[in-house]
Amino acid sequence: MIKLSICIPVYNDHHDLKALLLKLKQQIKENNYECYSEIIIVDDGSESETKQNLEKIKSELEMKNFNLLYNSHNIGLLKTRNKLIENSFGSHIVFIDSGDTIKQSYIFEIKNAIEEMVATNSSIAIFGMEIKKPYTNKIDEILKNHEKTIKKSNEGLLDYSKQVHFKSHTVTKIINKKMYEDEELYFDENQNGKFEDARHVFKWIGSATNILYIPEVLYVYIKQSSSLSSINNHDLKKEHDLLQAFQIFNNYIENLNLTYDLKMKILSFYKINTYIDLAHLFKSSECEIYEKQVNGFRKKIHLKDYCTFYMDSEIKFRRKMQLGYHWYKSVKHTLHMKRIK
Repeated sequence: MIKLSICIPVYNDHHDLKALLLKLKQQIKENNYECYSEIIIVDDGSESETKQNLEKIKSELEMKNFNLLYNSHNIGLLKTRNKLIENSFGSHIVFIDSGDTIKQSYIFEIKNAIEEMVATNSSIAIFGMEIKKPYTNKIDEILKNHEKTIKKSNEGLLDYSKQVHFKSHTVTKIINKKMYEDEELYFDENQNGKFEDARHVFKWIGSATNILYIPEVLYVYIKQSSSLSSINNHDLKKEHDLLQAFQIFNNYIENLNLTYDLKMKILSFYKINTYIDLAHLFKSSECEIYEKQVNGFRKKIHLKDYCTFYMDSEIKFRRKMQLGYHWYKSVKHTLHMKRIK
């Protein structure tokens, strides 16, 4: 029985893929997991050179349960991920991006986590990740859970809203494939644009029976020049996509059967993090952030004056952020909240 499907979408990016697959092969063998795991790659209409290299890599690796599929043309990441899910045979799924890599204990910890997920009736497990700059070994940031714990979906959504910068990544999740019996939990193929993970992952958390949080850091995310924290210029398209992701999350939470106070807490934390992410996109010397309102008006927010958001209590949080030309590596903000009338 296949317990783990390792799903890898590829598009014109094969240079680091062989090294990743060699790591997976070695770890799978070391953990005697050949009969319990599979690797699925879907090439999303890449150029002929990439396809030739993929076939060459497959023949050289000689791996059991290795499936290489091709899209006839480029259909996009979300449709490709859905194709990976549909063609997987494992009871649990993980995603790896072809330009990233994994830690030495990845398969060992995933294997143990799956056993614990079964024992605790957990639909999702969340593990930690390193963020590195390309072509260097310099760690830019480490995002991880502080302890091993199990939470219900309501607690998971609150935790997600506090740490959306970390918890929204698809590649830090182990997903029980039974969740995809609900077609709503597939990737919405109409939601194209940046921040595609932030438009979908919260639905998995909100639909989970239990969520297993693992403190180990297992994934290495290679930060590309197009990522949010690497943007050097004002990017209106990214602003639009980020605010749209916020609106999708807001609508989802509003329609859940949660208490009013819990909804306000979840939405307030998420809104705070959205403003902070917008600060990366709007790096003016005055630290100004703009929020597009539904009615078309624009409201100016000044982070340096400590924004006023909607909530009942005072919240302290810490997050690395870039404003203007300066890095504030350990910025503490005390945000004063007030209830929505």
